This record gives sequence, C-alpha cells and structure tokens, in this order.
Amino acid sequence: MYAITLFILALHFIYRYLSVSRPRMLRFFTRRYSFIWVLLIVAIGANCFILQFYTLGPVPEVTEAVRAYIYQQYKEKIDELPYNHVRYFIVGEGGKLEFNIRQLNAIFGLVFCLPATMIASLLCGLKTWSCINNQLSVTAATSTIRLQRQLLYALLAQYIIPCFFNYIPLLVTFLSPAFFITLDPYTNAICSLIPYYPALDGIAVILIIKDYRTQLKCKSARPSGTGCVPVYGPKSHKFDPRRDTTKDFKKFCKWDTTAS
Repeated sequence: MYAITLFILALHFIYRYLSVSRPRMLRFFTRRYSFIWVLLIVAIGANCFILQFYTLGPVPEVTEAVRAYIYQQYKEKIDELPYNHVRYFIVGEGGKLEFNIRQLNAIFGLVFCLPATMIASLLCGLKTWSCINNQLSVTAATSTIRLQRQLLYALLAQYIIPCFFNYIPLLVTFLSPAFFITLDPYTNAICSLIPYYPALDGIAVILIIKDYRTQLKCKSARPSGTGCVPVYGPKSHKFDPRRDTTKDFKKFCKWDTTAS
C-alpha cells in the first residue's frame, strides 16, 4: 500500500504538469484509459507484496535472535507478531560480514519507487512552477494572478509536506541499519509521521487557496440566526433568484438575515 501511495503522489504531479503545459494529453486520464492506470497500480502493489512476503518475511533464525529484545522492549511475543526484516549483511565464513545479496535485491526493488517517485514529482513540480510563472508574466488580470500565485504556493506545499512526512522518514528507517545506526528510542516517533501526510496535505491546500477558505467559512462560520444561501444571477444584476445556465452567470454567497 505504501508503494501505491507514492505512485499516486507522483501521478498527481504529472497530471498537474500536463494540465498546465499540455492539456491535450489529459485525454489519457479519461475513463477510456482508466483501466490502464488501475492495472498499473495493481501491478505495483502486487510486486511489493511478493517481494515483502517471500524475501523479507519472518525466518526462524531472525525470530530467535529478536525474541528476547521484543519482549523486553514491547512486552510482546514475537511468535504472535507479523513482521518484515531487512539484513544488509550476514556473517560468512571466518566470521566476516558479507552483503546479503538476496535481500539487497528486494530492498532495491522496494526502495527504488522512493527516489523514482520523488524525482518525478520534483521535475514535474518545477516544470509546472515555470509554466505558471510564464503565464503570470503575460496576464494582466488581478484575479488570475492571485489565483495562479496561490496555486504556486499550494504546489510547493504539496511537495514539501510529503518530503518531511513521507519520503524522509522512510529513508531514515530503511538506511540507518546499513550504517549500523540504532534508532530504537526514535523508531516509533519517526514512523508515526507518515500517517499525518494525507491530512496535512489537504489542510495546507485549503489554507492556501482563498476560494477554499471562503467556502469553508461560508459553511462553518455563519452567524447565529442567519443562513448562507447560494444566489444565481447575471453579472449585470445584483440579485436574481432565477438560475440561468449561460456562461455570463456567476455564483456567489450572500447572508440571508431573514432566516430563523
């Protein structure tokens, strides 16, 4: 599931880039091609599951090696806990450390999605940033400039938040044993950062995009004894309750002080 999350995150940045620079290519994200993306996501998830189950699953020697430690630290019996393990080195002949080639190959297959999706997100994010900046230089509409700048800051937040709450915790957790670094006191704290990413990502976008903030205030901050009602009318009229489907109409929010 974690690898699927990383892939969907990178796919989000690719979609943002295409929507700004090459909107014609968005046809590949229509319902006609949706089965391709579903199959690709299922294939990535199945690949990670197979690698974890057959390569990083429990083995008797590891179970016995960590039995006392797990009970001492967490008061749990290792036989009752599912776990994955990674051994970068094994003790070879003469007591020398040797690379565990079998597990290193599996780790490479699992961790490869981390830098791959991170680089793809970074490149697409930079290109999207450049395209939006170019659009700002040729437009004179104040509302358009304000919206595009908000989108720039939202894009920046959507890359920084996964870096600190998704990519970096995983890299630290996976790579520290390779350098003989023990993270016992901090392992739970580091791993607990990962579940916060989806919520923080959405909250950041809501706070940055003004239209989202306005809609949120309209729904949650209405005064007592009033109601927030949608009103439809042409731009030339201040109020017209009749809804018109033409493009010259806009939607705005008005406080109804007559509501009981």
